[in-house]
Amino acid sequence: MSHQSIKNEVQSKLRRYEDLNDRRCLVEVVEIIFKNAVSNPELIPLLIGICKNHVSDDFIIKFSEKAESSLRRILSSERRNMMRNEDRNIIQLVGQLFINNLMSIDIIKKFIHNLFQSIQDPTKWSLANESNVQLGIVLIRNIGCVIDISENGPIHFWFGILEHVEPFLGNKTREMINDLMKLRKNGWNREKEIDEKNARINELEQEVGNFKIRALTEQQRQIDRGDNQQFRNINKELENQVTLLNNKLRAKKIEFENLMQINKILNSNNEELVESLKFTHVENEELKTKLESFKSEVQIQMTAGNAEFLKLRKRIRELEAQNVVREVYVEEEDDEETQAQPSTSNLCAAHQLQNTIRQLQHGQVANEDETAMYLYNLIYNLK
Repeated sequence: MSHQSIKNEVQSKLRRYEDLNDRRCLVEVVEIIFKNAVSNPELIPLLIGICKNHVSDDFIIKFSEKAESSLRRILSSERRNMMRNEDRNIIQLVGQLFINNLMSIDIIKKFIHNLFQSIQDPTKWSLANESNVQLGIVLIRNIGCVIDISENGPIHFWFGILEHVEPFLGNKTREMINDLMKLRKNGWNREKEIDEKNARINELEQEVGNFKIRALTEQQRQIDRGDNQQFRNINKELENQVTLLNNKLRAKKIEFENLMQINKILNSNNEELVESLKFTHVENEELKTKLESFKSEVQIQMTAGNAEFLKLRKRIRELEAQNVVREVYVEEEDDEETQAQPSTSNLCAAHQLQNTIRQLQHGQVANEDETAMYLYNLIYNLK
C-alpha cells in the first residue's frame, strides 16, 4: 500500500469518527499507525501530523492503551543484548506521540521506568538487560528537548542512573549513553551532533587510509629486502607480541576506568549519605521540639484532669456521707419500730400466763407448787 493510500485511509476513518462518533474508527487508526511504525517508519511524521488536528481524550486513551500493550510485548522478549529495529521504531513512535500531545507524561515515565528496571539495583548492574536500556535511551533522545526544562524533572534521575551504570554495560550501550550525554550538553541540538559524527567519520576514514598506505609501504620494503621464511616468522611473532601487549594494556585501561567509576560512585554515595545524615539530624531536632511541645500539652491536660478528679472525688465523698446518714437514720427508725412491736414469743407467753391465772381463779390447778414454778418461768420469759 502506497503512502498516499495509507494517508487517505487514516483521514477517512478520522472523518467517520467525527461525523458518527464511531470509536471503532479510532481503534483502527491507532492500529494503522502502530503497524506502519514497524514497516514504514518514514511515514510516521505524516500520520502523526494528520492526528494532531483531531486530538481528543478518547484518542489519547487509545494511543496509551496500544502503547502499553507494545511495552508489555517488548518487556516479555528474551532478547537482552541488542534491541530489535521494530522495537526501536515503536519507541520512536511513542516519543513522537508525546511531543505532539497525543501521549501523556505518565505513560512516558512508565515506559522508562520499566525499560530501566534492570539497572535500578546497583548489585545487579552486571546482569542488565541492555536491549531494554538501549530502548530507554532512544526514548529519552526523542523527548529530551521537551522534558529537560525543570531542575527537579525526572530526566535528571534517569541521567544519574545511566552515568553510574555505564561502566558495567557493553560497548554499544556505553557509546549510546555517551552520545546521549553529548546531545544534552549541546542543548539537544541534533545538527551539532550530526556535524560531530561526520567529523569523527572523516577522521576514521583518514586513519584507515594512512594505515593502508603504511601497510603497502612496509610490504614493498619487505619485497625489496628479499622475502624469506625466517624473516616472516620473526615478523609474525613480533606482531603477536604487540597484539598481546595491546590487549593487556586495553584490559588494564578498562579495569582502571571501572575502578575509577566505582570510586566515583562510592564517593557520590558517601556524599548522599552525608546529606541524608544532615537531613536526619534536622528531622530529629524537629521531632524533639514536637515532643517537648507534646509533653507540655500532656502536662497541662494531666493537671486539669487531676483538678477534675479531685472535684469528682470530693463530690463522691459528699454523696457517700449523705448515703451513710440516710442508712443510719433508716436503721434507727427500723429499731424503734421493732421495739414498739412485741415479738411472737412474748405474745405466746402472755396468753399462757393469762390462761393459768384463769385456772387459779376457778380452782382448776392440781399441784400449786408446780403451778407457781410454771408462772415464774412465764414471767421470766416476758421480761
